[in-house]
Amino acid sequence: KAQEEMISELRQQKFYLESQAGKLEAQNAKLEEHLEKLTQQEQTNKSRVLELEARLREVSDDQDEHITMMRRFDKLEETLEPYFNPKESKEINMKLKTVVLLQQSWVVTNYM
Repeated sequence: KAQEEMISELRQQKFYLESQAGKLEAQNAKLEEHLEKLTQQEQTNKSRVLELEARLREVSDDQDEHITMMRRFDKLEETLEPYFNPKESKEINMKLKTVVLLQQSWVVTNYM
């Protein structure tokens, strides 16, 4: 009789352990799905970061170009001073700068 009880108890333990194993397998499958989604999201985020870094470099290059151009206009203004009165020279320079700024504004608006 003791042996039968032991066999019965072992069967119950086996059934319990098999049901626990099934639950753990289902939980593991859900975790693997979640991990896959996180991995995909991470790849998407990395791609977006690379895209934004490239755009930032472009903007930085544009800004450097803009600063260089403004310096050239200032030198142009100095060059024009002997030929025009200071007010006219400054006015020409301001018009040139305005045109450049408007062009850059158009580029930024249309390419961002």
